[in-house]
Amino acid sequence: MGIDMAEEHHFIVQKHARVLTSGQASNETAYLWIACHGYAQIVDRFVQKFKDLDSKKHFIVCPEGLSRFYSKGFSGAVCASWMTKQDRLKEIQDYSTYLSQVLQYYQAKCPNAQLILFGFSQGVATISRWLVGQDIKPDHLWLWAGMIPEDLDPKRAHDLLHPLNILFIRGNQDEFITEESISKYQANLDLYQIEFADTKVFDGGHRVDRQVLHELVETKLIT
Repeated sequence: MGIDMAEEHHFIVQKHARVLTSGQASNETAYLWIACHGYAQIVDRFVQKFKDLDSKKHFIVCPEGLSRFYSKGFSGAVCASWMTKQDRLKEIQDYSTYLSQVLQYYQAKCPNAQLILFGFSQGVATISRWLVGQDIKPDHLWLWAGMIPEDLDPKRAHDLLHPLNILFIRGNQDEFITEESISKYQANLDLYQIEFADTKVFDGGHRVDRQVLHELVETKLIT
């Protein structure tokens, strides 16, 4: 007796998404940040990276990835991911819709602010896919220790990324950034015909260094 093939179906459902913020949203806010964490990170700790910034000038929005799991298998801290390779296109669609809703909500609260998109590690690919997929036009794009993915539409990626002020930051001891990955990253930049406005290499590993972040804000953002 043969076994019938299973059929796959998708349902759009409502889901609660958690967002942490830091600072004061107002008409006087100079910079609105949408900051996406990396794989297996805790958004509660990630938002702390920005706490040294002037809360009247900077309003930080840290959305949490929609997929949570335990950091040690069946125990440990709860952390989050933006996507996996399973059903990847649907997951990209889901988090892109989610991030657009978050952006629209907080831009209304900070109508005069410049928009900074900030991604760390997996958050870099997340920010990149969202930006290109939904025509988001930030004033600044800060990519920290992560790669612009190779699966973007080349023309759309060029048209949307090429005009941007892109800052790339990485640690010189980052275990995930090898000579091979740097070469692959450069190939992706060549594919999209884009380049970074500036690159910052700091002494450290795969982390958002609060002191380096604060120094970059002081030197790169002028109001």
